[in-house]
Formats: sequence, C-alpha cells, structure tokens
Amino acid sequence: MMNLTRPRGKKTETGRLDALMQYNILDTNEDPNFNDFVALAAAACSTPIAFINFVDSDRTWTKASFGHAPLDTPRDNSFCAQTILQNDTLVIENTLQDERACGSELTLGQSNIRFYAGSPIVTSLGYAIGTISVMGTEPRQLTNEQRLSLRAIARQIITQLELRQRLASEDHAKKDLAVRDAMEFKTIFEGLPHGVAKLDRNARFIDSNPAFLNLLAYTKKELCERTESDITHRDDLIPLVKADTTSANVANHPADVVSQFSKHQKRYIAKDGTAIWVRVSSILVESENENDSIVFLAIEDMTAVKELEAKAQIASESLERAQQFATEKMQHMENLFESIHEGVLVQDSSARTVQLNRAAMQILGLSAEEFAGPNALDIHKNTLKADGEPLEIEEHPIVVALKTGKPQLQVPIIVKKKDENSHVTVNAVPLFRNGEATPRGVICTVSNLTQLQAKKIELENTLKFIPAGLYRADKNGKCIYMNDKWCEWSGLTPEEVVEKGWMAGIHPEDQERVTVEWNASVSGNFQFESIYRLLRADKSVIHVQAIAARLHEVDGSTRSYLLSIHDITSLREAEVLNTFYKTSMDTAAIVAFTDVNGRISYANHMYCEVSGYSRAELMGSDHRMLDSGLSGEFPSIETWESADGPKKWHGEICGRTKCGSDYWVATTVVPVFGNNGKVEQFMSLGRDVTLQKRQQQELAEAYRKAELATSAKSNFLSTMSHEIRTPLNGVIGMTSLLQEAALTPEQAECVESISSSGKILLSIINNILDFSKIEAGKVEIEETEFELEEYLKELIKPLQFLAQKKGIHLVCDF
Repeated sequence: MMNLTRPRGKKTETGRLDALMQYNILDTNEDPNFNDFVALAAAACSTPIAFINFVDSDRTWTKASFGHAPLDTPRDNSFCAQTILQNDTLVIENTLQDERACGSELTLGQSNIRFYAGSPIVTSLGYAIGTISVMGTEPRQLTNEQRLSLRAIARQIITQLELRQRLASEDHAKKDLAVRDAMEFKTIFEGLPHGVAKLDRNARFIDSNPAFLNLLAYTKKELCERTESDITHRDDLIPLVKADTTSANVANHPADVVSQFSKHQKRYIAKDGTAIWVRVSSILVESENENDSIVFLAIEDMTAVKELEAKAQIASESLERAQQFATEKMQHMENLFESIHEGVLVQDSSARTVQLNRAAMQILGLSAEEFAGPNALDIHKNTLKADGEPLEIEEHPIVVALKTGKPQLQVPIIVKKKDENSHVTVNAVPLFRNGEATPRGVICTVSNLTQLQAKKIELENTLKFIPAGLYRADKNGKCIYMNDKWCEWSGLTPEEVVEKGWMAGIHPEDQERVTVEWNASVSGNFQFESIYRLLRADKSVIHVQAIAARLHEVDGSTRSYLLSIHDITSLREAEVLNTFYKTSMDTAAIVAFTDVNGRISYANHMYCEVSGYSRAELMGSDHRMLDSGLSGEFPSIETWESADGPKKWHGEICGRTKCGSDYWVATTVVPVFGNNGKVEQFMSLGRDVTLQKRQQQELAEAYRKAELATSAKSNFLSTMSHEIRTPLNGVIGMTSLLQEAALTPEQAECVESISSSGKILLSIINNILDFSKIEAGKVEIEETEFELEEYLKELIKPLQFLAQKKGIHLVCDF
C-alpha cells in the first residue's frame, strides 16, 4: 500500500474537483491531440511508456497512453495522487527503493515499472487536476532538459483543455442564439403589419404571414399552391426573378436568376378577383446549394395612395397655375426694387463695397470698379459735412457704424462729384453675426436730399400698390423690412413682426411643415416655395403662397432673404366650389345647402324640378316645408361636431311637392365645418327614385353645361382684363419714373401724353370688369369728383400728335 499525503483542507479538494468537472474530460473518447502529447513526452524523456491521467475523487482515469494499456486505478494506489501534490516534477528513480512507490500495482504487478516521472497538469486558477507522466522498466534519472520538456507538455495539455472548453461554450451559445433567433423571427414574421412571404427560387410561396393572407383573402394552403406570377395582374408581370435577357418569355420562366434586391409597384389579384395595388420589395437569401436559396417578399397596400395620386393630379394643376402667378409677381418685384431711386450699398468690415445698386453709383458719381477698389475708404474722402466743412474719415457715418456697432441714421453730408456737389443723407446700419459684438459689415442707404421726399412718397405708394406681403430678413432671420400688406395679412403689428420673425402667425398645424421646408431650402441652396395658412388674432384664416429669393454678396454668399406672400384664399375657395359643382353635377344629383337652422341657402335646378318650387321660393325658406312627415330625423348639431360623431348621414327622405304630391329621394347629408371646427352648413346630395334616371341625367347635364359656359365666359373676361392691366400698370409706372428725370419740354410733353393715354386705357379696362359685376348682380354707381378742364385737356393730348403730323393745330380753349 502506498503512503499518500492527503490534500490540505476540504475546501482545496472541493475546488480542485469542481475545476476538473468544468472541463468535461472524464470518460471521454480517444482524442488524437492527447495521443500526440504522450508520444511527445515518451520521445522527449526517452522512455517506453507515457500517460495522461486525470485524478477524480476516488480514482485515476487515463485519457491517453503510449506503450501501455490505459489505466483506471484507485486514487490511493497511484503515482498521480502523489504528483498532483507537488509544485514541480515528481521523479522516482527506483520504485523498489522508494517507499512512495512500494505498494503500486505498476511496481508489483506485471508491468514491472522501475522508473517514474510526472508533472502536474495545473489550471489557470492553480488547481492540479491530472498528470503527464513517463515510465520505464529500468531504474534511471531524468535530465533537467527532460524535466523542462515534461512541464512544458503539461502546460500545453491545460491549454488544449481550456481551448476545448471555450469552443464547447461558444458552440452551445450559438445553438441557443440560433433557437432564440428562430423564435424571434417567427414572432416578428407573424406580427408584422405589412404583408410578408417566403418563396423558393422558382417564386413559389413557402410561407406567409397573416397580413399577407388578409390582404389577398387567401388561406396559407391556397397561397402555397401558387407562384408569385399566378397572383400578379397580367399587365404587371414584372418578375421578382429576372430571367436571362435572351429569354423569350419571362412569364413562362419565372425563376431563372433572382435579383439581390428589387422594389416596384404592381397589382395583385385577390381571391375574389379584385386588383389591389401594392408596393413589392423582394430580397434573395443565397445558399450554398442553389436550390435552397429563398426569396423574402414584402408588400404594402398602395390602393389609398393611388386614389390620392389621382386627386393630387387635379390639385397639382391648380397649384402650378398659382405658382406661375406667384413667379410673375416675384419677377415684377425684383424689377421694381432694382429701379428704386435710393442708393443702397453693402460694405464689409474694411468698408469695402460688396454690393450696390445703380442708384448708388448715380448719386455718388462713381463706378462699381471704383467702389470695389483696393483703397475702399478713398471714396469717403470725397465727402464734406453738411455745412461744407471737411469730413474726416473717422467721422464718416459708415466708419462710425463699423467702430461703434450703432446705427447712424439720417446723417446729412455733401458728396463732391466731377460736375457738381450733391447733398445727400446717409443711413448706416451695422450687420452682426449671431453672438458677435463686432459688426461684420454695414448696409448703407444714400438719398438725394433734393428728391428725397418725392421719392419716399413714390416708393411708399408703389409698395402699397404691390398686391403682396413683403418681408426682408438677413441670413440669420432678423427682420430688415416688412410692408403694410405683410402686417395686414399676418394680423401682427410691425413691432410684433420684428420681434417674432416671419414665421409668426403661421397656423400651428402648418408650423412644423413650413419650418422643415425652409430649413431644407436653406441647407440645400434652392428656392423656398410653400403654401400655408395664416391664423390671425381674430381667429380668421387665410391661405397664402410664399416664395423666398436670396440676395447675394459679390462673392456669391447669401446676404439676406426677400420673402413674398400672396393671398390665394379665393383660389382655394374656388377650387373647393369647383370640386363641389363637378361632383354634384357629374353624378346628376339633387343638391342643396342649408344652414344650421335648416334654411335653404342653395338649391340646384333638379331640386327645384322635383319639389315644384322655384329657386326664388326655396331660397331662405325652411327645408321642413318640403317634408311630408314620413322621414327620419337628422343627427343633432352636437352629434355632428363630436369627435366620434357621423361624418355623413344616409337615408331616404319623403318630400311633398308644391302641388301636394309625394316624392322619395335617396339622400346623403354631409356637414361643412368652419375654421373654428363648428358646423356652418349642410350639403345634401340625392337622387329622385320616383323618376326615370335618364331624364334626371339629361336635366342635370344641361344645367351643368349652362353653368360652365357662364362661368367660363366670366372667368375669361375677368382674366383677360386683369392680364392686360398688369403690363399697362408697368407702362404707367415707367412713364412716372421718366417724368422725374431731366427731360426737354418736348420730351416731357410726349411722356405726359403716354401717361395720359395709359390712364385712359386703364379706365376702359376697369370698365370691362364692370361687365362681370353686372352679370354677378354687384354693379355699383360711384360718384367721383373731377376737373372737367383738366380731363378735356388730357383727352385731346393723344390726338394732338396725330393732328400735328397732318399740319392741324388742335387746341382746347376755355
């Protein structure tokens, strides 16, 4: 019996056994890697026998052996039990003479072992779980190199065990992850709100989620019996799988080569034969076996989108007309500002001019090249104080504004020019970047004092004449200018506009959209165009179209923005009314409008014919006078206005004609809500079920054509008169500008004749508009005072030129 030393303490042995069990090595199959270790140990130590043993709680188990059969011996009767207690290699040179080996079976048995050397196999936490040992049948010694080799092999064995353990853990984790991923995929697949399906390489359905089946009304079994082309509209056979370009018939070869990813719109045929527009996205999942490749298919119902696209086309045409009108107005405004007689200069922090208009060059008597020269301050040396005293550079209002950062307003100075000196006033306003205390430049306006008042009045009148709201802001959004129209339409005071900016007053429901559009145009460097609503202080709402133009520095950078808005409320209302007429007349319906008290505000021809009353008798009367008493009751006003109330009411109404006979009308009643969310009136659409349908359609079509003809004539007359008046106003405006210039008496007389003729023609055009007012019943008689003598003189001026060419002297004498 061997004399063994037990481990010190139960805790150490328990930890060692736990460490051994973690590697799952006991009683495992033969492993070539461990066989290589024992062969290597035997060769390194020149012994005929080598073992790798692991020490359990009560036995020693052999994982690999060389030159001897594997051993499975009691722990108390083994060399390994002694070896795991050592910190270094255990060497027994002669087992017959060493008491530690006297009782071993290897010593006493048929193995006849006389030499033993073993190194413990120690884990990274310091637990010895086994041994690598070599043995021989003759007593001998072990060299230092052989000891080192044996310890090195022991370290490689523990490295191999830890690698096996890590690989096993990773494999287990991968299996768990694969199971979890499969469960999650199934859950997501079944729960997706959009239709999803799985197809094989031949585009035959394998699986589909409930959303896919519900959309097409197929069962999963029915769908799996079909290919994707079987449920596709014959005009939309765009295959998910793209056949070779030489293939003659894609429909007959649905699955030659699958595209990696594709997205397109097509129509699917539901089980009941209904065509459904869908957006189809497909992706190929390749497999090593080409036949195992699958295609995932996702569909999104596009039926509502297609209906909206048709409606949007109609709205787009109206919007294009409005945009064209706004563009023309914007161009007119740009031309107008370029013709302003007040000089405007923009200068950088070095007083170098970066932008100016023609008026500035004329007033100061300098060219654009002189303004942009290297010695920018030289242009200010040609100035005097208002009293004629020299004006030092440091005292010039532009230089003062740059140094102090404070505006210099209405500063009178004298500009020395080549021919004569000019008395001007200067306004210099410093320009700042956000958060900076030093101005980055200055904007300067120069006005000729001798013409200042006249030009000011002319400019104010011109801006009032422009039928648009104007707002100018620097590139940081700070207000520089706004006109009266802007304040009027936004419902804000000038102080509120300056404080809150141009977005103040935009309807809360449009604020986010307009902000996104503005930011996109600024960052994308393209023109801002938008249509939105303005909510004024009195809760009234107007629709406007906004266009913003960039004003650039000389170097091309943005200097400021000029924004214009145009009231298109009437256009919006006309679109709604036209839609109503088109809908009601196209369906040949009995149409009527009533207020919330049931009084009729509109009734079409068919309504009058069916009821026997004239439109004059119906207008303003209570619709209940037509009720026979057999009809049901409409929902109350409170029910219509509630969040869960009906959007429309359907029913049959029994009416009583003027002559006393009853008639039945299948009617749909729709509430018309105002801007405050309250019901303002009701629109009813019905059809007479007691008369022949053909007769109804003929009467409605005749009425519709008459209304369209009248509307087309009025629209043409109004549009043409307005379109003629627009360029004529430009002619009158330009002649007014010419009259301010220095002209010879003959030239002045000619310009005056042009102006007089233009005003007379404008008056004639205004009279044309009265025809449309007469047809609308809105003609009014105006009483206007005028000077008869001046009027007659203006009247003959155009004729004087023609008379003079014929040698006739035409005079109006009073």
